[in-house]
Amino acid sequence: MQNSGLPLRTDDHANSATGATSMPSSTAGGVTTFSGSGVIERPTDTDFFSFTAGSGSVTVNVSPAPRGPKLDIQATLRNSAGTILASSNPTESLPAAQTFSVTTAGTYYVSVDGIGKGDPLTTGYTDYGSVGQYVVSVTSQSTVSQPPTAVLSATPTSGTAPLTVNFSAARLDRRRRPDRFVRLEFRRRRQPDRRHDGAAHLFVGGHLPGEPDGHRQHGPDRHQVGEHLVTATTTTYALTVGKSGTGGGTVTSSPAGINCGADCTENYTSGTSA
Repeated sequence: MQNSGLPLRTDDHANSATGATSMPSSTAGGVTTFSGSGVIERPTDTDFFSFTAGSGSVTVNVSPAPRGPKLDIQATLRNSAGTILASSNPTESLPAAQTFSVTTAGTYYVSVDGIGKGDPLTTGYTDYGSVGQYVVSVTSQSTVSQPPTAVLSATPTSGTAPLTVNFSAARLDRRRRPDRFVRLEFRRRRQPDRRHDGAAHLFVGGHLPGEPDGHRQHGPDRHQVGEHLVTATTTTYALTVGKSGTGGGTVTSSPAGINCGADCTENYTSGTSA
């Protein structure tokens, strides 16, 4: 076809770390995901991508086109000096995947190449036809500092008053900063009409010393990590006072509630002495 005047497809990514394509990314929960795509146009083509990772686990996945794939992928992970850290080319499948732990935050490279398999004179094939589209995905630890997080539990979360509740909050700080701590905050929930309903929320947050009141609700050093609603129900009994005889006067109660003459019945919580 080239002899008939059809040009070769233009190379979409550089063949070396110099000029490598920087992959777009998104970060959630301290993990950054990078993504890219391309085409291996000819047997001599190798595509390079770059990304910035924090120290920790790096996972690389490269997959060929979902329909009629011909690209047998070799994926290679390199550091900023060009040293090969890991390489993947499964024998019996076209996609390539690998996980490697990096000890230094910095720039890393993934290269994608189409290769052959085995002996082309028997059951194998050369890299001549190992071409086509692919997508690449990389996940790594984020290089951005994350706020401290915590795991909160409350047991039990409901019962009859008086209710004993065990609260536990464990700090999970990826930076292992000794100046981070977990604070428990107890607040009573209000109904829409602003009346207390007897329930309580537990809020747990981590923040820097120097902010003991926790006023920076949305700053980088404040991170609300969870809440539990604990509801304690009460059992009440009606106490009724009856008067007899011909005398006069009024019967009142302590705690307040009964004022008999007019009000001779009141509900009291179980265990109340009146």
